[in-house]
Amino acid sequence: MKSDCFKILFFVAALNSAFQYQADAQCLIHGKEHYRSGDYLKAIEVLKSCNAEEISSESVELLASSYFLSGNLAEAGRTGILLADSALTVSQLSLKARIAFALGDYISSRQYYLKLLDSDSVNAGYLRQLAACYDKLDSTEQSLSFYEKALSANPNDLVSGMRLVEKLIQLTRYSEADSLAGTLLNNQEHPDLFRMRGDALYAIKEHAEAYACYEPLLRQGTSNPDLLRKAGICKFMNGETDLAVQMLSVAHLVDPEDEITCFYLGMSYQSLKDFKASELFFKAAISNGISNNMGNYYSRLADMYETSGNYTGALDAYKNALLYSDKKPELHHEVARVYEVYLNDRNNALLNYKKYLELAGDTTTRQYRGVKGRVENWKD
Repeated sequence: MKSDCFKILFFVAALNSAFQYQADAQCLIHGKEHYRSGDYLKAIEVLKSCNAEEISSESVELLASSYFLSGNLAEAGRTGILLADSALTVSQLSLKARIAFALGDYISSRQYYLKLLDSDSVNAGYLRQLAACYDKLDSTEQSLSFYEKALSANPNDLVSGMRLVEKLIQLTRYSEADSLAGTLLNNQEHPDLFRMRGDALYAIKEHAEAYACYEPLLRQGTSNPDLLRKAGICKFMNGETDLAVQMLSVAHLVDPEDEITCFYLGMSYQSLKDFKASELFFKAAISNGISNNMGNYYSRLADMYETSGNYTGALDAYKNALLYSDKKPELHHEVARVYEVYLNDRNNALLNYKKYLELAGDTTTRQYRGVKGRVENWKD
């Protein structure tokens, strides 16, 4: 009798265990269904209710991925830790790599992507993400290398291509950036590629070609002050001053404190002989100026004053330029010239011509020889 009772109890326990296993299996199935439908919060709720004695790596992966895709990175990281690094599947390696990257743990993310490449060395996605890890770790050459490998593995990988162009521009390798952007644009036109190629060409002063890249973006309509400023400067450099004023004026409305926009509006209005507007914008550039260009701004203001016949204004502006660039021989030459030609002040002209001769690096120029002869004659 006692033996029969033990058998019944054993059978009931086994039956309960079977039911629990089925319930847990159903729980995982339901969790997967919610995950696949994109309802990650419901998937998390269901998966957390599973009561398996031993949590399977599959359910942990699903739960971690649900947390990750729902934006709960902290829980994704904590759950992902339960997946032992020594026995990870490819999908689990990929998940841990993405979670680590999102949490800013670029060293761990890099290691996971390196392991993934052991199993698939030409996977453009892995190569691209590994490049991004090196980028975050300030390993520039490694980053470039893996972006290049990603693009080689998949020439249609526009993301890798654009990131590579962007890195080349940051490294001032403008000609390479232009060439690559041109190749990518032959395969697929993208607004960011037009902008980046334009920026590369702008940096090497290929203004007509740069504008050609900006033009499709301008046709679509833009309020981007950086784009409008560069496009306006391209037009100014190509002698299309009226169009330059139009674009630069819109850029100025969007960002009235941008010193470079103000400076080129000053230059454009000077070219159009609107000296009042030119003076206004040169002074705005000086007022907004926080760069190393202050000496140049004052020099251009002085040039405008001289062109308009305001010689004392020109002298004052050149003197202000010297406050920022007192080691530039040309500024001393300009001050001396204004004293001599317009103000008939030979003494001050002589002082500044001497300073010019002292600072001039090239003593073979016609200007240097002329100034030296003038100074020697005046001494006599």
